[in-house]
Amino acid sequence: MQYAPTGAMVAAVTTSLPESIGTLRNWDYRYSWIRDNALSVLALSEAGASREALDYARWLINLRRHSKEKLQIMMGIGGEREIPETTLDHLEGYRRSSPVRVGNAASKQLQLDVYGILADYVYFLHTLGWTTGQVYENLVRYSADRAMKEWQSPDSGIWEIREPKTFVESTMWCYVALDRASKMARELGYDEDWQRWAPVRKKIKSHILSEGWSEKKKAFAMVFGGEDLDAANLLMPLVGFLPAKDPKMSATIQRIREELSEDDLIYRYKVDDGQLGKEGTFTVCSFWMVDCLTRLGKLREAEGLLNQLTKRSNHLGLYSEEIDPKTGEALGNFPQAYTHMGLITASVHLEEARRKSGLIRYAKAISNKISGR
Repeated sequence: MQYAPTGAMVAAVTTSLPESIGTLRNWDYRYSWIRDNALSVLALSEAGASREALDYARWLINLRRHSKEKLQIMMGIGGEREIPETTLDHLEGYRRSSPVRVGNAASKQLQLDVYGILADYVYFLHTLGWTTGQVYENLVRYSADRAMKEWQSPDSGIWEIREPKTFVESTMWCYVALDRASKMARELGYDEDWQRWAPVRKKIKSHILSEGWSEKKKAFAMVFGGEDLDAANLLMPLVGFLPAKDPKMSATIQRIREELSEDDLIYRYKVDDGQLGKEGTFTVCSFWMVDCLTRLGKLREAEGLLNQLTKRSNHLGLYSEEIDPKTGEALGNFPQAYTHMGLITASVHLEEARRKSGLIRYAKAISNKISGR
């Protein structure tokens, strides 16, 4: 799914495979999203495949070097910025699910999460010694400055809802952008940068903790001042915004399990998003739940859920974007890079937790033996 000449990775290799059979929920995913790409190469790096991460970084740096325009949330695999969305009305579509689309209007959306995801990705490269001042100035400072300027703006969010709202998860990523950028600025000696970002970083976190929390739901909400749930908030402990065991975070995880789950599967939300038809469960959300359970120390539950999910793949071990919880049928575009990112990171983190738990038990056993218990 990675285009070798540039290093860009597509979200999926298909277009218009429906999220809901017979409805308009058909999109073209044959493009390179910053979010999907960065999180996918991070997952590959955790599994030991670092070359892909470096190839993607080079592509992003070249894009910024040759263009001072605002970085789009998605582009063509050659860096194309114009991706007009059109329909091929002479085609019937999969199981009469029309229209068949080419292009994607989401390319013009504001999605604030890309700033944090990009900064987090580059910071990861930095910890491995793979970054330079040029990378910082072209990608990290840019992301932090945009996050500082736009964090209160309504956006389309991770789910690309076509009516902009003030999403809690999007704002959380603005905090991540300033957090990772500040860490790099301190280490690289850009003191003026982190000093001007610090007050805004603190303000964003305080705003999320107070205004993003629904007292009625006892959970972080989808939008500020709202009460609807959003499975994207499962990312909060995964990116270090709050520990999974923080009371507000653990309550949010539990509420999502209660209200958005269908056995081992999870809906990303249950609000009206302006599109016809009821979509399936969003597969990556279930892998995020595995990761959250792992961080809560519920290793048996996490392992049980992961085992159930591994049975949901096709005969090649591949996953689609969504799954029909009633039939088990694959929905949406396929194979979905984002889904496999969730599978890899959840598996790696669960295995790490297992090893740590085993070492702790072993150390306790040795200690008890020495003390004669």
